[in-house]
Amino acid sequence: MAHSLAAQQGRTQELWVGFNRGADITAGLKAVLTTAYGSDLGLEIEALDAEHTYVLLEVAELLSSSGRAQLREALLAGRLDCDVWYDPFPNFYHGANAAAGSAIVMDMDMTSVQIEGIDEIARRLGVYEQVAAITEQAMQGHLDFSQSLQRRVALLEGGDAEQVLSDVKAHMPWTPGLDRLIAAMDQARAVNPKTQFCVASGGFHNLIAALDAHAHYNQIAANHLAVDASGKFTGKVDGPIVDGQAKAHLVHELKDKYGMAQEQIIVVGDGANDLIMMAEGGFAVAYHAKPKVQAQVHNLINHCDLTMLSARLELDRNQGESLLVPGQRVAAQVVTI
Repeated sequence: MAHSLAAQQGRTQELWVGFNRGADITAGLKAVLTTAYGSDLGLEIEALDAEHTYVLLEVAELLSSSGRAQLREALLAGRLDCDVWYDPFPNFYHGANAAAGSAIVMDMDMTSVQIEGIDEIARRLGVYEQVAAITEQAMQGHLDFSQSLQRRVALLEGGDAEQVLSDVKAHMPWTPGLDRLIAAMDQARAVNPKTQFCVASGGFHNLIAALDAHAHYNQIAANHLAVDASGKFTGKVDGPIVDGQAKAHLVHELKDKYGMAQEQIIVVGDGANDLIMMAEGGFAVAYHAKPKVQAQVHNLINHCDLTMLSARLELDRNQGESLLVPGQRVAAQVVTI
C-alpha cells in the first residue's frame, strides 16, 4: 500500500492531488493542506505549469477524522480547484499484497469512453429522446437497472445492427487518459502477470469490441444485444442481464478465484449502477460521476481525467523510504505530463 514505505506502514499520510492547466498549483496545494490540517505546514514548492500536474504530498501527521471530513466537504462543494485522493492507494509493485496480483475494473460508458452506448445507438434509429430519458433516470438511481435496460433495448427493435454498431464504434471517443492508463496497466502486467485489467459494464459487448484490440482486457462483464438472422435488433438482451450485482460479482471473483486482496482492486465508475461493485473493491474512483455516486465515494475525479490514475500507478514503480527529511512536516513529489 502507498508509495513510500513510511506511508505503507502507517507512519505518514499521503495525498495525491491533481490539477489541470491554468490552475494556481502552489495556492491549490496550500489550500488542500489548510483545509485538511489547519495550516499549509510550511510547504515549499516552485511554480509549475503543465497540461496536467499531479503532486504526491507526504505529511508527517496522519489525517484526522475531522480533517478528512473537512477535506471531503470542500471537495464536494467545489471549493478546491483540484482533485484530491487521501485513502490508502494500492501499490501494484510493492508490498506484501502486490505479489498475489492487483486489478483495475472499469465501467465502460462515460468512464472508459465518452458516450452512453445505448443512447448513441438510439440516436441513429430515431428514438434517442425516449431512450436517453430512461437512461438518465437509471443512472441517477431512480429506476431499476434491469427493467430500464429492457425498456430501452425494446425501443431498438428492427434497427440494422451491423450498420448502426459500425457507425457508433467509428465515432466512439475514448475518455482522455485511457490510452495512458492502458499503457500503465501493460507495464504493471509485464512485472506481475497476475495484474488484471477488466471491464464491468451495463453496456454492450457489441461496442466494447471496439477497444478489445487496444485495452488488453482480462475479463469483460457486459450485456449482449440480440440480433436476428436478418441482422436486425430483436429488441431483447441475449442472455442474463449484467446489472449492478453482476458487475460486483466480477470484482468478487477477482478476490475469490484469483486470491487478490480487496485493497489491491481499483474500481472506476460514474453511475448509480456502479456503486455495488465500487463497494466490493478496495479503492473506488468516481469519474465525473453522478451526485449519488459522489456522495458515497471518497476518491473523486472532477477536474482531471484518467491520467490522474495512470500517473499514480507509474509513480509507484519506484518506492522509497519517505519523501520527508528529518524535521520536515510535509514534502512533495511532482509529476508533470
